[in-house]
Amino acid sequence: MTTATVAGFTAADITAASNAAGAGGKVLFPSDAYNATGLQNTVADQTWELERGAVLEKPASANTASILTNLANGLQLRGGEIRDTLTNTTEHGVSTVGKSFSMRGTKMTDIRGWGVVGGNAALDIEDSDFRDPYHGAIYWNSTTNGVIGPRIHANRIFKTDPAKYGTHGGIHIRTAGTLWTDWNLNTIVTQNYIELPVGNIADSVGIDVWQGQAPLVWGNYVKNGRIGYSLYATQFFRLSQNQAFACHDYAYEYVACSYGTHALNNGRGWGGGLNYGVSAVQETKFCKFYDSNFIGFSGYGGQDHYFSGDSTPNTVR
Repeated sequence: MTTATVAGFTAADITAASNAAGAGGKVLFPSDAYNATGLQNTVADQTWELERGAVLEKPASANTASILTNLANGLQLRGGEIRDTLTNTTEHGVSTVGKSFSMRGTKMTDIRGWGVVGGNAALDIEDSDFRDPYHGAIYWNSTTNGVIGPRIHANRIFKTDPAKYGTHGGIHIRTAGTLWTDWNLNTIVTQNYIELPVGNIADSVGIDVWQGQAPLVWGNYVKNGRIGYSLYATQFFRLSQNQAFACHDYAYEYVACSYGTHALNNGRGWGGGLNYGVSAVQETKFCKFYDSNFIGFSGYGGQDHYFSGDSTPNTVR
């Protein structure tokens, strides 16, 4: 494996080091600020290691492209920070649509679009921090059937400054193909902390999964926002040991879902709005809801939990 160190502070300098490292190589970023305007990765299976204090940033710029556009499979980003400028109209922090990508221990600050955008390829995000992205922190979308979903584990997401807020919230997994035909498979979203603004902000959702087959959503904590967890047209879901704290409308929302299990989840209400512990609508059916704890939900006749809407037949315990 060839290792190359970035010798300057521009996107061209980074590209030169990447080309020198070659496929399967390693690129080292010494601690400093790098002007990443127009930065693209075109070399497969590289590892980019950013020292503590190394920052890929886009200063004030008319360039609307992502800070880093990944055009080759297998890029691994490790450490450092990706930072935007509030006056920019940047699309995303990292765009990796159709190309596999993993990120560990990286901080994203003030991204003016989505933090990381992927789809139709493997995405693995772990132990990273997202602070005030304009849209959500992570967005992944598949457009065909049978794509293995992303793995998103132990990240910290803070969207707590309304002045920097655009839309959406935390982690959003989608499939845009034909309903009931095209699915993302085995998506994993575990042990993430997500804090959203207080109140009824449209699309302010902590974690959502659309058209998933057997997603695992486990051990996460969502605070505030409109909805804590939202599943749509999803089958065989496993949603367990999560916490929803003071969400405005729903702690847990299921829309047109089936054959799934909701177990050992917690919800703390006293939010505004509809204030339901669980909402299960549009013929959500053949699901199991059991052994969960809810307190302080005033919606649906003052009950703390289960259900609003047409939610039968389901097993509730």
